[in-house]
Amino acid sequence: MTKLYFDNQKGIILLNGLPVKSPAFADKEFVIEYFPFDKNLMCVKHAVDCRLTSFEDMLVIKHDDSLIIKFCPLRIHEYDDSYISKQIKCGDTVHILTCKADREHKIILESQYEIINIPLPAKADDVSIKAKTISSGQLLLIKAIIGKKIFCAVVHYNDDYTLLMKVYCDKAYCSDGNLIVEDRLYDCLQRTCVRTLKFCDDAFVEVSRHFEYDGTYDYPDELAPYVFLESIKCKDEDALSSLMSLSMKDCDIYGLFGDFLTICDCVEYRPYRVTLIYSGKNGFFTKTYAFEVKGGRINCVNCV
Repeated sequence: MTKLYFDNQKGIILLNGLPVKSPAFADKEFVIEYFPFDKNLMCVKHAVDCRLTSFEDMLVIKHDDSLIIKFCPLRIHEYDDSYISKQIKCGDTVHILTCKADREHKIILESQYEIINIPLPAKADDVSIKAKTISSGQLLLIKAIIGKKIFCAVVHYNDDYTLLMKVYCDKAYCSDGNLIVEDRLYDCLQRTCVRTLKFCDDAFVEVSRHFEYDGTYDYPDELAPYVFLESIKCKDEDALSSLMSLSMKDCDIYGLFGDFLTICDCVEYRPYRVTLIYSGKNGFFTKTYAFEVKGGRINCVNCV
């Protein structure tokens, strides 16, 4: 048994659900609860084991064969899961944006009449909001910085909030009334996919896309199949055209490879043979393709 002393007790203490006073006795593992008499302080509740972990609101000190426990409850107004709050006025409407870290990270957007929750993939380091009046109401652009990435959401407001689009990208900005989204692909060519999105008929549609490259890459013929398949996956038509020989120009390459998930990199490397992963009704499966390459161009592909 472990002997427990409570330092500066100013509340009700429960040990495994039963009220106790100092000193008390417990096994090596126990649940302790502290309800302060001060209603402005939060209750404390922790499961304690032999590792003697201290917490933000409870300090555990080992003294000989006993434990000294000191409660340091947080004030209710200090415990606020809101960590960013901003507002913007568009016309007669004030939009208030709040970032919260409850059971999940999220953005709460509210006006004097409506509210919407937008889940975040992680905690935001910073957030911005812009608003624009359009014929059918208002458009609000929200950008949250999360590490080196950008979470971008577009919300339509007209009596209520409607989430039109959300993307997780490397860069997002407005140009000529359109939304430009950039994604770094981290593939063999280190390319960036640049998409232009336009608001049309109460939705955003992709009106164009192109690819930008950090530089010119000289790769051996053995890498050509990987560059080729990565170009198919991201639909980089210019790169595909430069990789195919004349004998492949009339080939339906998207039909040939189908809708594969990714390249399988967990098999033994074999030159000019690449295994792809697919998803079917009965689970995942693979297909292996043999490539004939000459001078950096694909001459022939066969499923083996």
